[in-house]
Amino acid sequence: RAINSVRALRIAPNPRSWSATPDATLAWPEPPQLLELHLPVGYAEFLAFAVHIDKVDHGRVLVVERIAPDSNQELLLSLNSSAFGPGEYRLRLQGYTWRGDRVDVGWIRLQVTDPRQPAPRA
Repeated sequence: RAINSVRALRIAPNPRSWSATPDATLAWPEPPQLLELHLPVGYAEFLAFAVHIDKVDHGRVLVVERIAPDSNQELLLSLNSSAFGPGEYRLRLQGYTWRGDRVDVGWIRLQVTDPRQPAPRA
C-alpha cells in the first residue's frame, strides 16, 4: 500500500547476541509509513554488510546484501510498513571480510504491535 508519511528509527544493534527483550517496539502504523531504519555499525570495522530480517514463527522477510554504511557509519534501510504485520522481527547484521565471508556483527529484536489489539496478558 502507498505510504502516507516517513518515520525515522535509530536502533543500535547488540554486538554480542540477541537481547533478552526487544531492542525497539513500535506501533504498526495505519495508514502505512516509510520506515527509515538507521543502524549504527561504527563499532564493526567492515566496509560492506548484509542484513537479514526474519519474522519469528514465520520465516525470512528480507535479505539485503553488500550494503555500505553512510558517512555517519550507519546502515540506512527504507521499508514500507505495509510489508510487515504485527509480531516480532529479528535483524541479523553481518560484515563482509576481504575474502567475501560473512561475520556476525550485530543483532536486533524489533516488536511491532497492533494498537487495535489488546496486549497479551502474562
